[in-house]
Amino acid sequence: MPQPADLVRGAAERAEDFSRDLHEQTVEDLVQTASDFTRRQPALVFGLASLAGFLAPIAMTAIHFCLAQPRSQSQPLLELPSSGGHTKIANRPTFLRGAGRLHLG
Repeated sequence: MPQPADLVRGAAERAEDFSRDLHEQTVEDLVQTASDFTRRQPALVFGLASLAGFLAPIAMTAIHFCLAQPRSQSQPLLELPSSGGHTKIANRPTFLRGAGRLHLG
């Protein structure tokens, strides 16, 4: 069984190889690669695009809310419970409150 350090090292090497491969390709090569992948895996591409389209407005609302809220330096964004209980996020937008409900108001 691989050790965690070996797994991290292997992932870092693969990321480095991927980065090197990207730097060696032209824009036309990248477009062709993306086009080929889309032809081979249309359902995966559609699913990822759908997921991104669903999550983007939620993420943008959260970012906008967090940036628009004045916060003092002493007020942490994330408050960890001292003994048990749930983690409380200060000044969360209303759509992040509640279990699985989306409220934008």
